[in-house]
Amino acid sequence: MKKLLILLLAALVLALAACDNDISNTYDQVMKEGRTAIHQGNYAKAAVFFEQAQKIKKGDSTAHALYIQTRYLVLGKKEMKRDRFANAIRDLNHVLMQKGGSGMLIKEARKIKQQAEAEQTGQAAGFSEEGSQQSVASSSGTAASSAVSQTTSVTTIQAGTSTQSGSSERASDSSTQTASSQVSSIQEKAEIAVAQVAGYTPNKVYFLTKDNGTYYSIELRENNSGNSAADPETAPSIGFFRYYKATGKIMQLDLISNKYQEVK
Repeated sequence: MKKLLILLLAALVLALAACDNDISNTYDQVMKEGRTAIHQGNYAKAAVFFEQAQKIKKGDSTAHALYIQTRYLVLGKKEMKRDRFANAIRDLNHVLMQKGGSGMLIKEARKIKQQAEAEQTGQAAGFSEEGSQQSVASSSGTAASSAVSQTTSVTTIQAGTSTQSGSSERASDSSTQTASSQVSSIQEKAEIAVAQVAGYTPNKVYFLTKDNGTYYSIELRENNSGNSAADPETAPSIGFFRYYKATGKIMQLDLISNKYQEVK
């Protein structure tokens, strides 16, 4: 009886091992198919494979990261086709923030996001120009005396600009260098502050900084420079921040609400 029990237990162990091996093989095959679909640029197909891989091996972080990336990349591209650039940027940020996924997907998402930002800026400029044209058209019936007054005003502004320009040309090189140095110093202070808030030292991150006038828009990216194959364009984003020059206030983009929230 004891011997029979031992044999049954041994058979059960072998059966479980064979089952685990089958699951592992199936998972590996599905993940391979998903990565192949990425290289082919078929992100929708890749998302299906990675979703399947998650079901085969529950809790697998790699399959989950790749599924999130491919899913949101597909959504972002769809929003681009609909000219909904703000929505596209929102979806693409999910791709950029995903760790443990694909650098190739991150690089593709960054390229599309840059296009979306450029289109969004152009769209805003178009609305502004359209508003200006409507304003000009509505004032077409203004009296001739008003037109003369407006012409004089423009001429005065242009003359003032010309005078300022001449003064600028006479400014010393040292003054220009000092101003540039001050700007650089403020930006560096902003970047260091944002890195610290995110829990990083400046040498551990890449900065993508844009001056928006009252604040700096800063994207932090992982700096894996210890890896000879490291590329800032394939590095996952740590977060998107705004540093307000006047107050030193720092705000971070929340991916769920797609709004900036104060962190300092």
